[in-house]
Amino acid sequence: MMRRIGFLLIGILGLALILPWGAYWVGLYRISQYPLPPPQAISAPQREWVWSLAKVSGEPVIVPLSPYTYLYDLFILKGKTDRNMRVAWWVASDHLIKQNTSQQMLWWQLSGASLTIWLTRNWTDQQITAAAFVALQQRGEVYGGN
Repeated sequence: MMRRIGFLLIGILGLALILPWGAYWVGLYRISQYPLPPPQAISAPQREWVWSLAKVSGEPVIVPLSPYTYLYDLFILKGKTDRNMRVAWWVASDHLIKQNTSQQMLWWQLSGASLTIWLTRNWTDQQITAAAFVALQQRGEVYGGN
């Protein structure tokens, strides 16, 4: 009896460890084309404007995410402390919208979360911020600086 419970607990733990990475890879698989980094950097005032919209205080830094840290922020912190993830999400969602996919909402959200994680692991802070600046401008956010 104890042996069965032990195997069951090991199986549940194994699923808990594997499932987030599996979902991440499924989300990436559903993306037909990954975004390319922006060709040019943005100015310091433009960068500050993007981070002010994300309501980030202090020095803005993109921290590489994993499926675990993404889920932790989403469900435990409810998005209240890691606002740096928001800037990467703007880039990911803008890219998915431009792909004009007709995915169901669940698949679109999974792909967006996976792409957000991928961006934080493969692009620099400056690239993500520059792409977010362009995405925000295209969405109609008005930048008042130079």
